[in-house]
Amino acid sequence: MIWIEMSRDNIHGGGEWGFTKCLWSPTYKFCSNKSRKISWLYWNNILNVRQGDIVLHLRGKKHLASFVGYSIAATDGHETLERPPQGGKWNYTTSYFRVLLKDYHPFKTPILLDDFFSIHKNELIKYLKELTEIPINRFFVHQNGRLQCLNGAYLSKCDKKLLSLILRENNEPDTSSGVKKSNSCI
Repeated sequence: MIWIEMSRDNIHGGGEWGFTKCLWSPTYKFCSNKSRKISWLYWNNILNVRQGDIVLHLRGKKHLASFVGYSIAATDGHETLERPPQGGKWNYTTSYFRVLLKDYHPFKTPILLDDFFSIHKNELIKYLKELTEIPINRFFVHQNGRLQCLNGAYLSKCDKKLLSLILRENNEPDTSSGVKKSNSCI
């Protein structure tokens, strides 16, 4: 399975909970009036990740958001009582969903999300219309005549069709860091 992690902050938990080291989320969020706890699809997705799955990393905010590389899941998704060193606004929970990652491969050239949405707008709109699964479980939506990230879609599915659009730019992993290019996955 292929997943897309949409990470907006730079700290992302810090230490061994940091960006490209693991996926993590609280196990629940509060409804708008904070009177009850609710589950969230894009956080619960972490429990569906299996060792060996591919995780594409979408990093940054607004016009700087880019696909920057990919990692491999080193563990299955699980719930843990361990806590991120810097949980930030998610410090409220007593347990977290987590997947350890390995073998981060940065792209030589990050793929700007604005460019991706612009270049593939018609294909992506058609792609969304053809999806039959409910809920849709993708990181973006077509709303008010434009493509945009779905707020809170931290971890979403990526099928082969969406992956081929993302990688159409013939982007290769950056091997200058000494990390060997993997023959598997993408």
